Amino acid sequence: SQALDLADQARRAGVNALIVQDKGLMRLLNERFPDLALHASTQCSVGTREQIRELLNFQIRRVVLARELSLEQIRDLTTYAHSLGIEVEVFTHGATCMSVSGQCHMSFCIGGRSANRGACAQPCRKSYTLLCDGKPVRDDAAWLSPKDLSYFPYLRALAEIPVDALKIEGRLRSSEYQAQVTAIFKRALAEIKKGRSDREIITPERKRNLEIAFNRGGAFQAAFLTKHRSEEFLSPYKVTHWGYPLGKVLEIRADQGILRYRPEEKEYLPAEGSQISLKSPSGKTVATAPVGIIRRRPGPVKAGQETGGEVELMGFHPRILRSLRLPLTVWQQKQKMVPEQAFRQEEKKPLSLHLTKRGKAYQLTLKSDGKELYFSSDELSSPPEETDRRISLSRIRQQM
Repeated sequence: SQALDLADQARRAGVNALIVQDKGLMRLLNERFPDLALHASTQCSVGTREQIRELLNFQIRRVVLARELSLEQIRDLTTYAHSLGIEVEVFTHGATCMSVSGQCHMSFCIGGRSANRGACAQPCRKSYTLLCDGKPVRDDAAWLSPKDLSYFPYLRALAEIPVDALKIEGRLRSSEYQAQVTAIFKRALAEIKKGRSDREIITPERKRNLEIAFNRGGAFQAAFLTKHRSEEFLSPYKVTHWGYPLGKVLEIRADQGILRYRPEEKEYLPAEGSQISLKSPSGKTVATAPVGIIRRRPGPVKAGQETGGEVELMGFHPRILRSLRLPLTVWQQKQKMVPEQAFRQEEKKPLSLHLTKRGKAYQLTLKSDGKELYFSSDELSSPPEETDRRISLSRIRQQM
């Protein structure tokens, strides 16, 4: 009942399709909302022609293939799905399950939270002890934690298959991550259509920006796609966002709030407002802050050439800087924008909003480019609060 009510709310809000795993729910949705498109989730673990053919019985219009497939398997299944009139979507950037997609019961067994119902507690990211005859054989570490996958270097191959859509993980990610990764992928696909070379598209700058957005273990993997699985698939010692290495700290001037470091990349300078973290030799993050001022200091010149510059940054509180001791390394965790987002800003379209009251309910109408969406306060779990204070039109515009 709750699932059907949620589906109805999404339908009235104007969604294009529902992503579903449970086949019983697929059948109920077909009966209740026959005009609403259904997509088979990657949690369905679809990796064979037989599975795709079975989904025809549930009126599935698109299948999101399992993450554990090679490029050859994706090509074969896409060709077959297209012959049946079914679209294909491929998971291309984000977290990898330590088990087969949609088949992991570890979280439910340990804590009663089902991974297959969207409530995974990620036990694979926890530290475990490996025992042999009751004795530890390795240090404690997250021995089940895979690195995130990224098929960015293989975009051309996926586009040439051709798959119908690329899936980027975003449900539990920040809005900055979602916007930056999506902008990079979308711009790259547009350049592929224009016939540009891989050298122009899969650039070091874009790879760096994807790592800054989020990476687990300092790198990505494409083990299943390339059929090359090794110990590099896992990241047992780095299970959270590791950031991008900037350089080694040379000096801390705490009273001035200045930190000076030698950059690993001579040409790269983070933008102001970037999130910067400092790590000890063990990899422990000892401080993190959005940095307000970042400037380059040229190094000495010998034989007519610069020997290597240094970078100063300001943003860490002097009290924090006084507590730090060298050696430390500098890492970038976030940035406000990537160049591809600036490109997208040029394509912005006007959006009009109309708020009206019908009876006791408020209705918000959004209109843009010939499309309309409606939201009613009746759909809220509790009624909106009202105020007797008069709000000026200029204040409303400022708030919006």
